[in-house]
Amino acid sequence: MAVLKSLVKIFHKETLTLTDKLAPLALDGQPFEPMNRIGLAGFSMIVRSMTSLDLQIQRNFCDNHPFIRAFDDAFDIHMIRVLNPWLLMPTIFNLSRYKKQLMDASTQSRAFAEKVVAKIKAKVVQENFAREEIFGQFQSNFEHPHDNILQGSPDPALLQHSLAEVIIRDQLDPNIPREDIIPHNELVSEIITMLFSGMDTTKVTNTITLIMLALHPKIQQEVYEEIQSVMGNDPNLAPTYEQLSTFHALTRVIKETMRLFPAAPMIGREAEQEFQVDGYTIPKGAAMWIGILGLHRDHRYWPNPNRFDPDRFLPSETSSRRIPNAYMPFSTGARNCIGLRYAMLQMKTMISTIVRRYRILPGDKCKRVEDVRFTVHLTLKLLEGNDIRLEPRTTDM
Repeated sequence: MAVLKSLVKIFHKETLTLTDKLAPLALDGQPFEPMNRIGLAGFSMIVRSMTSLDLQIQRNFCDNHPFIRAFDDAFDIHMIRVLNPWLLMPTIFNLSRYKKQLMDASTQSRAFAEKVVAKIKAKVVQENFAREEIFGQFQSNFEHPHDNILQGSPDPALLQHSLAEVIIRDQLDPNIPREDIIPHNELVSEIITMLFSGMDTTKVTNTITLIMLALHPKIQQEVYEEIQSVMGNDPNLAPTYEQLSTFHALTRVIKETMRLFPAAPMIGREAEQEFQVDGYTIPKGAAMWIGILGLHRDHRYWPNPNRFDPDRFLPSETSSRRIPNAYMPFSTGARNCIGLRYAMLQMKTMISTIVRRYRILPGDKCKRVEDVRFTVHLTLKLLEGNDIRLEPRTTDM
């Protein structure tokens, strides 16, 4: 929990950078599609959260990043193979143009991960040198008790490290047996996997949440007033973890957005034992796809299922009327999404910070809930046309 709380500052700082980049668009008043900019901010957040590195991603890139493009290309190729089963055969796939495209995407993503590892190693070496000096001074003070021993205390910041840092410190420690450390290639692969997992789903949900707020001004006003009652009038003030937990109206909006537009519209599972479903026998070991999007819009579980209604998630509605597992935006059971808390915290921080700076208005193309354009891949993929406008809430921007 302490680690999650510490991430709020990162989320808020990156969102402030995002809101600054959105200022010209807000002053201009023209419609724009926010997804790429939101995705870039979310990517910077996951990089900083996972590695403790601030690569100034939002300042160095406009609205996209080579790693994100590589991710999108790899996902597109994977879906092409799923929809064209003959491409699942390695021999045929290797002869297709998609093989080179996939290799290029893999090379691009791996190059970024290697760069991240190199920067962490340089940071670890520098901190190890600084720590040796600090503890050397500590030892000197201990030998001279008339000096202030606190002068030799190590910097607490040096004792807080990301997961990637911990692994790399182990790699560089000659006292740890080599069989007990994670090899370099495996670390790079894990970094790529975690970056993939941490950026795409929140990008989609944050984008559609802004659109839902734009299309429902009364709900947006309720969200804004609740946030203001907690945070006050300074739109740049960072929220705390505890304050974010009081944004009940915003939480309901995010949950309803994930009901209508689950970022993971289907999940794959393998049957651990044979069982029956509607007269059909599912054998042990069978691979299955579970349609979350259809479940979330099933009229048997959700009255008026295509209507956007955050009040479905009022305590009075969820405590007694909800059928178990009728709502699974993060899957369920032992293999549910391990990033659930991270995602909710990131989304609440980002949306609340944007709403405090800007009024969200509909764009030219997306004027109804039905106008949200998407397609179903392994994740929900937004298409062109999902636009909004922004209007500054204050004139001193």
